[in-house]
Amino acid sequence: MTRVKWHEKTFNPKGFFTIDGYDNLEEYQKRRLEKLYHWRFETARKTNTASFLVLSDRAIMELSKDETGTVASLGEGGILSVAKIKAFGTEIIKMLRKQVKKAP
Repeated sequence: MTRVKWHEKTFNPKGFFTIDGYDNLEEYQKRRLEKLYHWRFETARKTNTASFLVLSDRAIMELSKDETGTVASLGEGGILSVAKIKAFGTEIIKMLRKQVKKAP
């Protein structure tokens, strides 16, 4: 079996706008989704993996709405598998904590 090399796709930096549910997010959740979207692409590039195999659109949408902010919460409701939590959990939580809801 031959190994398939990752070929960089044309990255649409505004592609997160088209993810189903974007319009229903609060502003801080939209910022989280944008960060996750960019992080996913860079992680895919670095690991020679397709973006959707790093995290699906559904997963980054659910993560952008996660309010608990713990690694353990990433597995609740099936957001991420145990393998994805081990691989990316701490990094994702650090990223999400930087994009928090601002007090009114």
